[in-house]
Amino acid sequence: MNAPAGIHACDTRPRLRLDCCRTLLRLLCEQPPAWREIAETVSRDPLLAWCILNALPLAGDQDGQELVSLIETRLTRLGADLLRAWAVHASLEASDSPMLERRSAHALLVAELAAHLARLGNHPNPQDAYLAGLWHDLSAVFGDGDPQGLEDGNGRRRAEHSMNLARRAGTALPILDAIRLTAENEDCIEDSHSLSRVVWVARSLAQGEPAVTLASLSRVAGLPSRVLIDLREEFADLEGLPIRPVGDESNPAAACPPAGPLVGGAAMTNPPQPWIDAATRGLMLGAFVDLDEQILADRLYASCALLTGQAGPQLVLEDEGGRLRPVLTRNVDPAWLAGIGLRSDNPNSTLALALHRAAPLHYSPADGGPGRSTADWQIDRWLGGGGFTAWPWQVDGRRGVAVFADSAPRADDALDACRRNLIDSALGELLRMRRRLAERQAREESALQGFRQRIRRMQHETSSPLSLIRSYLDLIRERHGADRKTCEDLAVLGSEIDRVGRMLRHMGDAGTHDAEARVCLPNEVLRDLATVCSDTLFARRGVRLELRLVPTLPAARIPRSILRQVLLNLLRNAAEAVPAGGRVTLASSGPVAVDGRLCVEIRVVDNGPGLPRERLANLYAEGGSVKGGGDRGSGLSIVRELLQEYNAAMVCRSQERAGTGMQIFIPAQA
Repeated sequence: MNAPAGIHACDTRPRLRLDCCRTLLRLLCEQPPAWREIAETVSRDPLLAWCILNALPLAGDQDGQELVSLIETRLTRLGADLLRAWAVHASLEASDSPMLERRSAHALLVAELAAHLARLGNHPNPQDAYLAGLWHDLSAVFGDGDPQGLEDGNGRRRAEHSMNLARRAGTALPILDAIRLTAENEDCIEDSHSLSRVVWVARSLAQGEPAVTLASLSRVAGLPSRVLIDLREEFADLEGLPIRPVGDESNPAAACPPAGPLVGGAAMTNPPQPWIDAATRGLMLGAFVDLDEQILADRLYASCALLTGQAGPQLVLEDEGGRLRPVLTRNVDPAWLAGIGLRSDNPNSTLALALHRAAPLHYSPADGGPGRSTADWQIDRWLGGGGFTAWPWQVDGRRGVAVFADSAPRADDALDACRRNLIDSALGELLRMRRRLAERQAREESALQGFRQRIRRMQHETSSPLSLIRSYLDLIRERHGADRKTCEDLAVLGSEIDRVGRMLRHMGDAGTHDAEARVCLPNEVLRDLATVCSDTLFARRGVRLELRLVPTLPAARIPRSILRQVLLNLLRNAAEAVPAGGRVTLASSGPVAVDGRLCVEIRVVDNGPGLPRERLANLYAEGGSVKGGGDRGSGLSIVRELLQEYNAAMVCRSQERAGTGMQIFIPAQA
């Protein structure tokens, strides 16, 4: 997810509260992590909530969802390993300032008051009111003290700064307006959006001695004064209390483990920095294993925001034969880069120089023109025009450069090492994953080529006997032309032999699409099968095949050949299961409604002995056949796969000594 247009991810890291870091580490070390409880804990602290939503900003996915659910989704996307590394790093710089504790508690009080006022006023989304209240004075809690020098300054400047911080988390405009308007007076707030009025009243109520009269607050809120007084008293206990993890309110000591960060669930007192660095490197490596490429890219971007306070790479390039080719792109179209033709031997390019010097280099746009390198100038424009840092990387013998959009990079060895570890861990896993994928595709292609060669030999070797059989059928027809029944049987056999020939010709031909229609008339298929199978499968076994068709039946969304293959398999199973004197019914009906769709129903029902319980419980497993004679029992699994490919379904009903029925439901053509 990207930050809002025109806003780079935050280049500052707040100092979290020490209790928060300890709580996070303890919860994250549970197996499996209690994500809901972690999300609830995060949602109660303004800085924790900001860090997570700044790393993976809101992007129009609020839409009535609870804040806890939105945070939980992002926590699981980040993963436990990455969050542990973040909590360990944050704990080393965390603050135990009573002032920060009080400000965080005050923010929670305003948030709770705002959410309840929104509910009392029938606001459509109290969660927006909660978030605006939690971040109404984010400037004051953003670090231990006020990094912008706004603590005792102009209230509007503080509100403006809080709003800008909230904007970096992708917050919706009405919430940003509510944060900004908390510093305005009653006359200004009266005709504002209802959300702004709710948060303004909540902030005033949270003050020990509100500067606004109760009558004024009642008028702005549209609620009786008595309701506001009761609400303030109800939440008075939140003021000045430490923010505990959810479920630990009754045990304050649970939120205060021994001093020192937790690693692997154990508390450490003043752990050595090399040990911490090694532990977090291991966590970073584990954070990028076995991920989808998109999730890996999102996690790399978000982890930089969490662990370094700076945006992740917008672009990652690899040096391949003197050309810089994209490995990951975030906001830059790879086709644009292809048009530039970036080269690693360009002496004027910041990207090339950083790669050759093996050291990060910063590019600042020149006033009035492209400067020495037009390619750098264009890339900078595509990234927002505020300058960028080219960061060289080398993983598994491959090298390249990552591009970070920033206007004023900070010199910090610890943060630089953290950024390098993140890039190396993510790119190493990504490149290894792509290499494994390429190797697997090569093996599959090799196996496919061998299969196609065998198929071609089979096609060549079977063409002669099939032609010979076809010729003999024509000869028999000439000799017994007067026997109409014989001619009909020979015609059916001839069409089946032709179908086998077509199947053999199409097997193994990559990219060849069968021109067969995707729909068929089920009754026609059932009639043909009854003609073919009555004697060959049933009569010679002493079993009677009955055909029962609904006169008017819509077309089914399945190719004719697939339906024939499915039904032939089921008919053969029925014929082999029913003893002499038994009966098998092949029937059609419908259309019927199945899961809201109109379907054609086809049934194959026998009055045989039924399926054993153990077979019925494991109907589609290979090797489960009770027929013997080398049968692997894979027919029903193949039938199910064929039906699923066309969104059809099959149901089996069987009872001992009463027979078995197979029902097939195939979507009907509209």
